[in-house]
Amino acid sequence: KLRNMLQKAVALRRQLEEDEERVRRQLELEERQQQTREHYLEYREQRQRQHLATDGTDAHPASGESATDERKPVLGNGGFARDVGNDADVGDDDVHDSGSDSSEEDELNVLLEHI
Repeated sequence: KLRNMLQKAVALRRQLEEDEERVRRQLELEERQQQTREHYLEYREQRQRQHLATDGTDAHPASGESATDERKPVLGNGGFARDVGNDADVGDDDVHDSGSDSSEEDELNVLLEHI
């Protein structure tokens, strides 16, 4: 009977450790998602400031650079990577710069899917 109780205690402890690990991973995921949201919001603010600074004029890229080489936040390292988007938006305002919550939410969801 004592052996049976010890086995149950060991099994419960193992389950508790697994649950703690699951909770820890979930908290880490939520923290990464929050950091991604913050990076995304910083990126959006930067883009809006750049858009206001150019006052809607066509910005010509430096030689050797594509107009679609925009800086986008990258999760994890706090750095940035080049976006190799299609050339359909060259010279036009980015469709997602409309300021609508739904498009920003869509972009955020895309970023979160890549976690």
